[in-house]
Amino acid sequence: MKILDKQHFRVYPVELKKKKFKQKQFLFEGIASGNFDNCVFEDCEFRNISGFFLGFQGCIFKNCFIDNVNFSHAVMNWQNNLFEKCNIRRVNFDEGDMSDVTFKDTWFRDLTMGGMFPMKDVHFIGCTLEGAVFGAVCYDSIKEFRKNDLCLLFEKCSLDFVYFNRSELRNVKFKDCRIVFSYLLDCSLSKDTFKTTKGFEMKNGEYLVMNADLATLKKSLDLGKDYLKKFLGVNDSRLLDIARDFLAPPAFHSVFISYSFKDSKAARIIYEFLKSKKSSCFLWQEDAPGGQYLEHVMASEIKKRSKVVFIASQNSLKSAACQFELSEGRSKQTATWDEVFVPVYVDRYLFDVNEYQVRPKEKAAEYWRNILELRSINCIDATAINSANKRSRILSDILDSITIRSDVKK
Repeated sequence: MKILDKQHFRVYPVELKKKKFKQKQFLFEGIASGNFDNCVFEDCEFRNISGFFLGFQGCIFKNCFIDNVNFSHAVMNWQNNLFEKCNIRRVNFDEGDMSDVTFKDTWFRDLTMGGMFPMKDVHFIGCTLEGAVFGAVCYDSIKEFRKNDLCLLFEKCSLDFVYFNRSELRNVKFKDCRIVFSYLLDCSLSKDTFKTTKGFEMKNGEYLVMNADLATLKKSLDLGKDYLKKFLGVNDSRLLDIARDFLAPPAFHSVFISYSFKDSKAARIIYEFLKSKKSSCFLWQEDAPGGQYLEHVMASEIKKRSKVVFIASQNSLKSAACQFELSEGRSKQTATWDEVFVPVYVDRYLFDVNEYQVRPKEKAAEYWRNILELRSINCIDATAINSANKRSRILSDILDSITIRSDVKK
């Protein structure tokens, strides 16, 4: 592929619509951000790019080379794209969503997708994936599962050393895929997840099996012995007995910690405890990126996290930023019908404040609705969190409130 020119973006963020680029190498100053809307890239090269809220919508990539690129927070604007005959290496998608995207006859090496949900109608057709990792993809809540939805489709692909970790794959389809040393780790499947034609089986009979751990096997027992033997390589029924008795470690909802900086000590105690339990947490002082609009980051992170642990105090309830986070969480709760908030109070102000005291006046109605929402939930008493002798019970209660229950039904 011959590169004739360099396209150097110094404007932040980039906003381009209906542009066509051919034989160009793309360079960005610092972190790349913005939107490419209905653009065409032909024989182009993307190298060494750190993208944050970098979106492509309605774009076409033909014969492009993409290497060492990070797409972090690919939210709301990664849709209706086509990648055809591209070479994609060392590319990471970190926390975001994606819909109506097709990768056709494209070669991947070291692809990572982590925390990508929801995903809808993302197709890999005739692709080769070598060394790919899909972690916590498709959707985050079992309530989002619809039988007829299609999240991911792999059709006539070659999967070499591909890992799916903690992923909901009941509406993912693998059709006539050649599978070599690939693994399912704590995943959920359906009888439609793997499909092969007789012609494909005749030529590739030894390349049908996806290796599965005990957690995946336990979730797949109702699929039948023939299915498990054919696609997961279970040849010994004793392995199914072991899987049936297997106790997987608890899984936790992802967490956004909302707090006033004046309560940073309590927030950090909770954050460090949840991180030690391998829970995915966002704490502003640790995880917020620089150079971004505050409300944009807050709204995006709340959208991507399952729970909002709100540290309720006089400080936070009087904070415009914390009230914004409460409003965002309430909007998400209304849209999903899932319980979002885990209120943790460090003083009694949540229960003592009266409606007439809420300020400013123009925001009083909204702020008061946020307060009433918190009051309606079983709040965790953390008034003694600064006491080393008493905080163990408090932290245990918080952990319990974000634990994903294994007895939740479809």
